[in-house]
Amino acid sequence: MTYFAFIIGTAGSGKTALTTAFREYLQQIDLDVIAVNLDPGVRVVPYSTEIDVRDWIDYEKVMLDYELGPNAALVASTDLIGTHVFDIKKEIDDFNADIVLVDTPGQMELFAFRETGPIIVNDLSSEKSALIFLIDPFLSKDPSGYISVLFLSLSVQCRFNIPNLHVLSKSDLLLDEDIDRIISWGESPELLITALEEGTKGLLRITSEELLSVIENVYTAYAQPIPVSNKTWEGLDILYGELSRIWSGGMNYITDE
Repeated sequence: MTYFAFIIGTAGSGKTALTTAFREYLQQIDLDVIAVNLDPGVRVVPYSTEIDVRDWIDYEKVMLDYELGPNAALVASTDLIGTHVFDIKKEIDDFNADIVLVDTPGQMELFAFRETGPIIVNDLSSEKSALIFLIDPFLSKDPSGYISVLFLSLSVQCRFNIPNLHVLSKSDLLLDEDIDRIISWGESPELLITALEEGTKGLLRITSEELLSVIENVYTAYAQPIPVSNKTWEGLDILYGELSRIWSGGMNYITDE
């Protein structure tokens, strides 16, 4: 059985850096791991890619052939991945690896919120798949930012419908008290709402009770964030443990099945 982990998050949240560090960590504990780059627009990939979408899709050629600007070419290039999904799947199968880490496109919306993304995830992966959603460390220092990321993660979960883990990326860039505060928000929606009320000085446009009710429903679907450092590897063992639990148990956080 091959296990899949799709790494997704907002631009700059550290998807490629986590792929690099986590791949090395898993190899050091004697697991057969391959990395798949699904970003056709990336210039340099710091890890050794066993499978690279750029072997099939030339972003700059797409820009020239279709007379597109940079952003439109990225959209078109990401959509074109769907036409090569069976070739990519065949190469993945040929490796017969224990674990496949999939580094998704840098601009998350191009992958998560277009038709191609869910098709690719469905066609590439097995029933033993998980989504690693990266929480930007600086955005999440603020309660309103944390809530925004929480709902963004929920929308991504609805798009892909596979078990989801929250990872607080680049945690080495945060102070210990920042990490503790973010984790406490992940454990208690009441603490998060209180922090939001204090930050907005009571100027919430919806009542705290209404917001708390919504967030409590979201919290039933997610575990607390796992702080991970791509530099020190802190937290990678916990991340692997949580992934193993999902892969072995097949838990679906949305339906609790």
